[in-house]
Amino acid sequence: MDTKELRYIVECLPRGRTLFYYYKDLYALKLLSYAVGKEGKKVSEIKASRYARLTDKPRVKEHLSRLGTNKITKEYIDSIWPATKPSEYECYSLSLDKWGDEKLWLRDRDYNQTARPGYNLVLQLNFSSKHNKEYKKIINPATKWDHYASYGHPVADNGRLLTLAWARMDIDMEKGEALIEEVQNDWIRNALRDFKSLAKVCLDEKGNREIRLKEKSRYGFPARAVSRYFNDTLAFHKEIWDEAMFTAALWFIREELGIKTIYMHTHETGNVIKNLSRDFAPPRSVYEKLPKKFCFEKIKEVPDFLRKYYSRNYKKIFGNISPSFWKLSL
Repeated sequence: MDTKELRYIVECLPRGRTLFYYYKDLYALKLLSYAVGKEGKKVSEIKASRYARLTDKPRVKEHLSRLGTNKITKEYIDSIWPATKPSEYECYSLSLDKWGDEKLWLRDRDYNQTARPGYNLVLQLNFSSKHNKEYKKIINPATKWDHYASYGHPVADNGRLLTLAWARMDIDMEKGEALIEEVQNDWIRNALRDFKSLAKVCLDEKGNREIRLKEKSRYGFPARAVSRYFNDTLAFHKEIWDEAMFTAALWFIREELGIKTIYMHTHETGNVIKNLSRDFAPPRSVYEKLPKKFCFEKIKEVPDFLRKYYSRNYKKIFGNISPSFWKLSL
């Protein structure tokens, strides 16, 4: 999208911090809420649709067993909050940014990684203050940079927020379509790399494998503190970051922007559009397992709002492959 459209979207949204609460498998309830709509649907209808897999989630199954009727309503689903202990959920915050370039689309596709000329709207999922306090116990409070952030990517850089993950989105308000271009997390990957650099697998006196840690990291942080942070503080986020980020993106597109038709790149087509080699390709699971988990269907067509760009540059971008995308209509 161009700067005018991007600026219009940002100016229409609430200013300041937006809180986003998440617990494991909340995405299933969110999707069911959209699927049943205002009128509600019978349980049998849901189980006969692509959303059937959502009803197998333990928390969903438990609440459906208490329904007392064969019809699921949006009001009932939206009233469910099974996570009661603070350790069962996290209060993230959301922020917005932009990414891209209007002029260098074809020449620098591997850097901009946008599906058309212009900019992406970036939705950032930021850690809670609870996490940040624990993290700062390891990092010197006077440090002006954050150890696990990658500032060459669209992360918050205002000094207050620490970005766990982000989603890049291309929005076409006129056609009512959105494309999720990227879902990424650098923080946990960098923390894992740091932890692995400190850990050495050895044998104890009985010949059993054990992990021994160097005294300090190359940045001078105590190795055991880094290990404790990675294995304890990050443990909850490691398990849910992708579904939390994806849920936040769908919520934002559907409820804040009012868009019901959402696309996402498949792994193969996305890599071709972004001109990414195998060495720089993102994890396949994010672009294959994640949209399947969220009930997207794979289609062999290009989203309407992209067609005019590809009709002119089709051969240059796709060569002989047939492009495919994931699609979800909410």
